Amino acid sequence: MFMKNKNIVFSANSLWFIYNFYEGLIKEFQRINFNVIAVGKRDHTNILLKKLGVTVIEIPFESKSGNPIKNLILLINYIEIYLKVKPCCILNFTIKSNIYGSIAAKIFSIPCINTQPGLGTIFMYNNIKSLIAKLLFKFTQNYPLKIFVLNYNDYFTLLRYKLASIKKLTIIPGSGIDIDKFSPNM
Repeated sequence: MFMKNKNIVFSANSLWFIYNFYEGLIKEFQRINFNVIAVGKRDHTNILLKKLGVTVIEIPFESKSGNPIKNLILLINYIEIYLKVKPCCILNFTIKSNIYGSIAAKIFSIPCINTQPGLGTIFMYNNIKSLIAKLLFKFTQNYPLKIFVLNYNDYFTLLRYKLASIKKLTIIPGSGIDIDKFSPNM
């Protein structure tokens, strides 16, 4: 299959998350001539990502905010970014990027893959904020090609609440870790 645009977006609630956990994957995509674009909240790692040759796009991201106006602004940011960058694929890595990044990807028919490293506490409660999060998650997780989870608890929670299809869910044993970068001090 011929791709005229080899831009791939890595999206998470923070640039630190992308750099810290996916540096190896970034390098692998670059090795096969993809242009990697990191989308997330500005932090100290934006410089490190730029040194890797990654295009960094900072967005106002409040991962725990339930404010509908701020979340609408986040969605608009994703739409504007995808319209400008025209990625061939999007990799989302955290709850809000999985939700709002998936909506924007669907608008432009861009394939996306979501990784859910942890559902967090929002799915443990039965309050209005949790209900809204579950509804948004259920609505938006029909679009991704695949949804990776890192543990059985999250896998079964998504199935129990019917938030994702069993056909799309896959458990992976972790995001991978560079044992040279994260070796124990002895």
